[in-house]
Amino acid sequence: MSDIKITFREKIKRIILVKEEIKNLIISSINLPTNVNPLSKSFILVERKHPNYPFITQELVDYGKKFARHHSISLPLKGTSYTIISGRIAYGKEIRAYHYKAGYYLPAIEKLNEILAQAESELGATISITQTMPDEHIIKLEEILFGDEHS
Repeated sequence: MSDIKITFREKIKRIILVKEEIKNLIISSINLPTNVNPLSKSFILVERKHPNYPFITQELVDYGKKFARHHSISLPLKGTSYTIISGRIAYGKEIRAYHYKAGYYLPAIEKLNEILAQAESELGATISITQTMPDEHIIKLEEILFGDEHS
């Protein structure tokens, strides 16, 4: 597997396809909440140290809400490593001024982690979905997401 080299241009195209397929899997497997009261336990903070923090913050914005920083609280979710965020949703002016915290819909993050856990267990390495990810990580994700049709 390591003898396969992907050109930079091809790598970018394949990463985009992988990202889109992950988002499609997430949306097809969970019911996204609409008109949700943000005082629920559905939204969690994602720590910057999470290996896929950039992917989550850039690609999973549809599955998150922005909470007013001064009107939100964060609490640990018992028995997990997650932190719940609750409060009121930030207004346009607050978002433009970055006075918000982002909370992500917990089932979306769990589905992402489930997809990556399978690939990571087969590779024996942590996967970060970035433009600099190793070729073998892309190939493993493609095998899991698309089967043999993509290879």
